[in-house]
Amino acid sequence: TQRPRRVSPRGAAPPPRVQLWLDGGTASASEIFAGALRDNCAAALAGRPSFGKGKIQAVFGLADDSGLIVTVANYLTPAGTA
Repeated sequence: TQRPRRVSPRGAAPPPRVQLWLDGGTASASEIFAGALRDNCAAALAGRPSFGKGKIQAVFGLADDSGLIVTVANYLTPAGTA
């Protein structure tokens, strides 16, 4: 469910009070946090595309000391975007 938002006399939502800057090194939890703020109209995002892929990976060690990395899930924001 979404919270009610204030509306200006012209009918447009007021601008967010928080401006969040992302840089090319931003990843993982910071991306999810930024996406949740954006989806709930609590912040405007600016900057460069983030580094993360929004994936949760599991690493499995193999008998020959090599490894296997498997994507097991994807992070989604409250609006369902990756």
